[in-house]
Amino acid sequence: MMSLAVIPVKNLRDSKSRLASFMSSEARADLTVAMLIDELKTLEKTSIDEIAIVSSDERIENLAYEYGLDFIYDNGLSLNESLSIASSWALGKGVEAMIILPVDIPLIEPEDIEGVFEVIDIESPRGVAVIAPCRRFDGTNLLALKPFKGFDFRFGKDSYRRHLREAASIGLEVYVYLSETVSLDIDVMDDLLQLYGRISRSRYTFRFLEKILKGSTFQI
Repeated sequence: MMSLAVIPVKNLRDSKSRLASFMSSEARADLTVAMLIDELKTLEKTSIDEIAIVSSDERIENLAYEYGLDFIYDNGLSLNESLSIASSWALGKGVEAMIILPVDIPLIEPEDIEGVFEVIDIESPRGVAVIAPCRRFDGTNLLALKPFKGFDFRFGKDSYRRHLREAASIGLEVYVYLSETVSLDIDVMDDLLQLYGRISRSRYTFRFLEKILKGSTFQI
């Protein structure tokens, strides 16, 4: 089974806009890059066959090539449109199973990826979907599909429930993956503070947070 991990990344000038009251655009871009590197380091320790980054950002493109990854240019389209492009690209490559990972889940571990693919590898005539919600149970922090042709991506408001319905509507067996290391995504300052208390000191995102938060007026 050929597997692909897809990481969509907004243009960095638009990254983490909900943190704009606390961080400069440059800092928010650096945070996104740090989280992306942590995810790539995690994926390198798994059995994933290929990794593709979907973006329109030149810095992200250069990072993808630095890591020897596929880069899919999305021309600044919406997230769901970008993933549709990635899906078509993957079908053309003969990919059988695809996992979509937001860039802002830097706590994810190799065991999360391998656990999801154990489920995806189940022989099912209907196909399989694995969906991991965010900690608020309104967003999707991981989406794995086999097959993925014909799946309409529903990222945005209430995407967790919308993805559950979409997977069921096309006949896939649906599994929910609950994980403390996947459920924390980074949108607001409270998320960053929780992350700072949990993330390994060896990760790039920790180094970023150490620099930014220690120098801020926030109580850690």
